[in-house]
Amino acid sequence: MLGVVLVDPVGNSLHCVLMTPEGFVLLDAVDDKGISIRRGVPPFDSPAFTEGMIADIRLMLLPPRGLFRDAGREKNGSLICRYSDSEGRITDVTAGGGGDDCREIRQYDASGSLRRAIRLFQPGEPGIFGKIELDAPGIMGYSLRMTLIEGEPLK
Repeated sequence: MLGVVLVDPVGNSLHCVLMTPEGFVLLDAVDDKGISIRRGVPPFDSPAFTEGMIADIRLMLLPPRGLFRDAGREKNGSLICRYSDSEGRITDVTAGGGGDDCREIRQYDASGSLRRAIRLFQPGEPGIFGKIELDAPGIMGYSLRMTLIEGEPLK
């Protein structure tokens, strides 16, 4: 499956398309002050699926929602920033220490359980990573691996 994502950090919006390698569109969705499914085929047309996917893409590619709470260093020297949102979720963003170019994002629910773990590798253009891995633990957990084919910053 291929995915195309257009992210506008200034407008806080995104447009994503999932398609087969042959070009058949499975889902075309926009999140611009609300989620809109432009096209979807089952099971990708489900509002719950689309909301979850867009929430994960937002977590991977846009600044954390909520308020900045604290910053510091982890034991390995990594810089860490903590954010919290109105639903009680905590999001930690780390920048690797000791020359490590990997970035990590960990999101916890209101009870402190890990909800999402994201690793971003192979930085290229500022803010564009060549590889992103997302793990969602739990009974209905899943993993997502993304490899950048092409990316360019919007000007």
